[in-house]
Amino acid sequence: MGSLYRSLLTFFLRLCKYLGAAYILYLAYRVLHADYTLSQKGSKLLDYKDGLLLQLFNPKVLVLALTLYTIFLSSMNHSVPALFLSALFFTMMSFSAISLWAFSGTTFSHVLASQKAKRVVNSSLALVQLR
Repeated sequence: MGSLYRSLLTFFLRLCKYLGAAYILYLAYRVLHADYTLSQKGSKLLDYKDGLLLQLFNPKVLVLALTLYTIFLSSMNHSVPALFLSALFFTMMSFSAISLWAFSGTTFSHVLASQKAKRVVNSSLALVQLR
């Protein structure tokens, strides 16, 4: 019975490995051939409420916050000032990261106006994904 489970597990792991590799190749292909426009004509811009809702339901932020407050900060003996300071620090770091991301996007949108620059960026991103 144990050898049956072991062989099934080995088969399943090998299948997952090949399916995962095929999916990464597919994503790299899609990134390489992605076409995007940076024009904002006719498109609805997101407002503050949309950005707030997006950040509240961002799964990466939720996993980070749950990990931070359940594992790393559990040794703080449930001190209210320490909890407040950690939440303040977490908020400041998140705001800084999002601001840097927005500034970089605004800066690079001018660079990505040409088709040649888009090809270079898409090729670079596809190669990084395959690495």
